[in-house]
Amino acid sequence: KMSELQKKALSRVEDKMNLTKMNIKEFRKANFETQIKEETAKVAEIEKQIAEKEVLLLQRRLENHYSLMMNFIRTKAQPTIFFLPAKHTRDTEKMLEETRSAIKHKISSLKVSIQQDEEPEDPEEARRASAAAAAVAAAEGGNDDKTKDDDEPAKKKQKTDKDGSDSEES
Repeated sequence: KMSELQKKALSRVEDKMNLTKMNIKEFRKANFETQIKEETAKVAEIEKQIAEKEVLLLQRRLENHYSLMMNFIRTKAQPTIFFLPAKHTRDTEKMLEETRSAIKHKISSLKVSIQQDEEPEDPEEARRASAAAAAVAAAEGGNDDKTKDDDEPAKKKQKTDKDGSDSEES
């Protein structure tokens, strides 16, 4: 009888040991999974911070770039060329001031356009951002880069055929 009782006790102890080992493995597995989730969250947060810093760096770099162009006169024709005459006249001083004001406006609109790239979570903020972007676009369209084609309405060109009749070309 003693050997049977010892065998039963030994089997119970072995079962408890196996159960303890399984619990330890499950605990380690659960701990490892939570650790992976935490590290993934940290990586996502760091990537978000890096993206924000890159946007800020881009904004600063563009502001610096545009501020360097403030001392030059830009042409109205495309592609835009910046130049500075040897001696200023009233006209060139006026053009220089126009360029400076346009560049100042461009620098101030950088913040709006860069913030527009970031998606606002609140629908109200999204509407405000889109309204601000529309206002900036209208201001830029009204002040910058106006060409003759924008001022004149679209006209249909007419072409004369060989037989002398007129046909419309779009």
